[in-house]
Amino acid sequence: QWKFRDNNEQNYKKRMNEFLEKRCCNHNINLFHMFFFKDAIKGSTILTANDGLPFVKKDKNSYRKNLQNIQKKNAIYVSLQKKKSFTVLTNDFFLNGKKLGQQAIQLLCLIFTFFIFKHTKVNKKLFYLININFVMRNKCFIL
Repeated sequence: QWKFRDNNEQNYKKRMNEFLEKRCCNHNINLFHMFFFKDAIKGSTILTANDGLPFVKKDKNSYRKNLQNIQKKNAIYVSLQKKKSFTVLTNDFFLNGKKLGQQAIQLLCLIFTFFIFKHTKVNKKLFYLININFVMRNKCFIL
């Protein structure tokens, strides 16, 4: 019994259940998105569903219905292009009531670059060749 009780998998399940009881949210929600939303759970749930992470079909449907409302909020949109490059588009970012400047957006794009390359099956050589070519009009192109 002690082997079963001290098993890492059992400990993980126990801690995850405690976390879910405290936070009342799904642990599949992307924590990176939660940072950018005031109503963190709702907004990050929709963006997580959009990113294709494991989620219920009805959440993807709610994303499609609420797309116009989401575009008015602060959000990062990523579109992969032929698994060789991708574009990160940002709306005007407001964090704690202050508009972020271009340097902050560039930093967000860089952080998001590493996040995307970590979770997608993109060529590993491209990971080391990441260059931010330009950041202009709140559009960050990463090739």
